[in-house]
Amino acid sequence: MQTSLIGGILLEKCPRCRRGDIFAFPLWKVFKFWHTHIHCPICNNKFEKEPGFFFGAMFIGYALVVASVVTISVALNIFLERVSLPIYLYSAAITLIICFPFNFRFSRVIFLYLFTKFQKDSALRTDTP
Repeated sequence: MQTSLIGGILLEKCPRCRRGDIFAFPLWKVFKFWHTHIHCPICNNKFEKEPGFFFGAMFIGYALVVASVVTISVALNIFLERVSLPIYLYSAAITLIICFPFNFRFSRVIFLYLFTKFQKDSALRTDTP
């Protein structure tokens, strides 16, 4: 069953058919979470269009990092009376280390969704790569 746009992004599905998985391993596989399929297992859509295609995803990842650091800073100011610079730095560093796999994967997924058009009938697998 095809999912919506937001569902496809959150479930990390192919942007063309929204059925096949983009990543080969689940997020909790610590040493393999970044491995992507070369082609969609359902519609045979090639994910990396050219060498260095995912370089642009770095800018989306930067925006996700900035959003998470701003969120942590605001939360610290709301919940703590006095916050020193080391507390800001440690909390930001811990948050970024924990969120790195999420930021990495979702920046690539969002980047793919920006440059791949959804096709409702693309579930028919073609044999050409």
